[in-house]
Amino acid sequence: MLRVLLLVLCVSALSQLILAASNGALLGIFVFQNKTFAVVTINENSGAVTTLDSKFDQALGFIYDSASTADLVNGIYYVGLLQGQSSGYLLAINAKTGQTLAQTKSAFPYFVLGFDSKLKMIIGAALDVKTTTAHLFQINPHTLAGKLIGSFPQGLVPNDNGGSYDSLHSIMYARLSDIKTGGTYIIGMSGENGKVTSKTLESTTSIYFTSFYDEVADSLVSIAQNLSGSEQYYLAHVDPVTGAGTAIGSFSFSTPSFYPTVSAISSSLRQYFCVMNTQSTTTFNVISLDTGKQVSVVTNWQYEPVDMAYVTWST
Repeated sequence: MLRVLLLVLCVSALSQLILAASNGALLGIFVFQNKTFAVVTINENSGAVTTLDSKFDQALGFIYDSASTADLVNGIYYVGLLQGQSSGYLLAINAKTGQTLAQTKSAFPYFVLGFDSKLKMIIGAALDVKTTTAHLFQINPHTLAGKLIGSFPQGLVPNDNGGSYDSLHSIMYARLSDIKTGGTYIIGMSGENGKVTSKTLESTTSIYFTSFYDEVADSLVSIAQNLSGSEQYYLAHVDPVTGAGTAIGSFSFSTPSFYPTVSAISSSLRQYFCVMNTQSTTTFNVISLDTGKQVSVVTNWQYEPVDMAYVTWST
C-alpha cells in the first residue's frame, strides 16, 4: 500500500512539474528539397514551420534514421542520427535557439534515447551492426560520452518502431525483432544497472508504430493499425509486461496506404504529433492523448522531417 501511495505521489509531482513548464516548442530536424538540413519549430495547431538554425552541420551527410529525447527542464533537444549503415552522430541542441551545443560521432547508432531526470543522464540503446547485438549506455548530457552498462539478448535487432524510455521508473523499453522467427519483443532494461527487467512478445493482431512513455498516464502510448487490412488506426496504451494494447480512440484517413514517419509526444499538452505519408502526399496530425481522437489534420504538408520532439524549459 505504501509503495502504491509513493508511486501516486511521484506521478503527481512529475505531472505538476511537466505542466508547470510554461515554455515549450515542437522542434524538428528537416531536410529540404535542396538536401540541406535545418532545426525548425512547428506550430502545433497549423503545422507552420519556422527555421531556427539553418547552419546545421552538413558534414552529417545523408541521414537514414533518428532517435531523440529531451531535458524538459533545461530545454535541451538530444538527437541521435544514423549515418550510413553502421555509425551515427549524437547532438545536443538548444531548444530556444536551435543552436548545436555539442556533437559527437558514435561508434554504434542509437535507435532509442531517453532522458532520466533522476539519474541526470541520457539513456541510449544502440546497435553494433557487426555483431548484430544491441547495447544500453548511460550518456553524459554535457560531453555526450557513453558508458556501456548492459547488452540486450543476442539475436534481437531493432525494428523500425524503436522503443521508449520510462523516465519515472528508469526503464528502457526497446522493440526488437528476432532474426530467426521475425517476432517482435518488448525488452525492458534498467537505466540504472543495465539488467533485463522484462522480455515480452508483442501482440500479433496489430502493428504498433513509434511508442512513447506518457508520464502523466504512466503508460507507453503508440499509434497502432489493425492487421485486418483496413485503414483504421488507433491510439493505444501498450502494456510492456504483457505486450497487449488497449485502444484509447480510433481514426481513419480518406487516402489509403498511410504510414507514420516521425512522431512526438507532449504530456503537458496531452497531444501526440504524427507525420503520415503516402507516395503522393504528407499530412501533419495532432491526436489527443486522452481521447485518441484527431485534434487537427494539415493535409498536403510540404515538409520532410527527419526527427521531431516536443521540448519544454522552465525559464
